[in-house]
Amino acid sequence: MNKTLRDFGLGVTTVAGLWGASAFAPTEQIVGEARSSQWPKVRAVWLEEHGECVACGQKDHLNVHHVIPFNDAPSRELDPDNLVTLCTDGPGHCNCHLLFGHLGNYQSKGNPNVRRDAARFREMLKTVKFD
Repeated sequence: MNKTLRDFGLGVTTVAGLWGASAFAPTEQIVGEARSSQWPKVRAVWLEEHGECVACGQKDHLNVHHVIPFNDAPSRELDPDNLVTLCTDGPGHCNCHLLFGHLGNYQSKGNPNVRRDAARFREMLKTVKFD
């Protein structure tokens, strides 16, 4: 049986639909609360301990994503329960950070189900053969 991405609970039906999201780019930098002076250290330690994209397994081009956006909850900036590793250049140049973290739009409020959606995608990748 051929499975589509909808079978994995994702909102698109083809891999091309996923990769199409990588064409989007942020149009402006959102300005708000200042980052904690501890953020660079927390980010570095996080990436040492969680050094691969939870969606595709990529080990390069990694981003530490806040599940609840920093601008919405500055107090959770350093909270490990609010962090997840996503890449910006995965298989076929898929931007997992944009796709799963921001639902294809950096202007969105983010994806509260990022871990679930990334895990479903990871499972789907196990069944797909790339040429």
